[in-house]
Amino acid sequence: MVKAAKTFAGKVHGLDSKTTVKHVRVIYSMKNPATGGVKFLDRVIAVPEEGDLKNHVGKFLKEAN
Repeated sequence: MVKAAKTFAGKVHGLDSKTTVKHVRVIYSMKNPATGGVKFLDRVIAVPEEGDLKNHVGKFLKEAN
């Protein structure tokens, strides 16, 4: 009997699970206190489909600073 093959993306993202997730790229800046220079950083965060986007991004930015 042949087993149904999963793709690598299916294994990573858990397509078998009931919850769906959106991925959002957040670009933010940090200031270096020693030199005064500004550094731009970016991160990809996962937001549940039924979650509030503003709430998740706000929590991430509070933790980042």
